Amino acid sequence: MFYTFKDEKGLSTVKLDVNNFTSLREYFRKYQEAMGLSKAEIIDRIGQKADHCFRWKSTQWDMPTPETYDNLSKIPTNHGFVRREYEDLRQEYESLRQEY
Repeated sequence: MFYTFKDEKGLSTVKLDVNNFTSLREYFRKYQEAMGLSKAEIIDRIGQKADHCFRWKSTQWDMPTPETYDNLSKIPTNHGFVRREYEDLRQEYESLRQEY
């Protein structure tokens, strides 16, 4: 299979812009706040694989895997936080990615 990007910037436009995936970044920021843990404490509990979804001002933000998201669900949150289904988040992520 062969494919090319629609424009010269391609994947770098999507991945290297801290303004991309804003709604998902905000969701995971609120999720972390609801857990009441620092990123380091979350990583201590479930491993390094949770690192990238808790990077707010970084070009290295990324969606967690379904397994990582499931592990996050085992950490208690405050009662006001509404946890979204992974498939809902995945669909939003896919809709925000640049087509190529």
